[in-house]
Amino acid sequence: MPENPPPAPVPGHTPGGLPLRVPQANLVPQLRTGKPGAEAGDTAAGGRSPEEVRKIIGAYRSGTLRGRSDAARALGEHGPDAGQEPPR
Repeated sequence: MPENPPPAPVPGHTPGGLPLRVPQANLVPQLRTGKPGAEAGDTAAGGRSPEEVRKIIGAYRSGTLRGRSDAARALGEHGPDAGQEPPR
């Protein structure tokens, strides 16, 4: 007896049976832009240029590293594992 072929996916679903995503379908009408997915290079009202984002992320990273090294130094002086290097 031959095996039955798997059923064809229902329209609106992926071949794996998952529902297809409809961009902005769950947004209230006031938040919909009319065009799904803005262009990556758009710096519309309130947007930032790539240089500004790079600067902000760089500052965030420096602060994080500085905080981690300060914490490691503080733990090294007073922590239970004094004398050991902090994990990286």
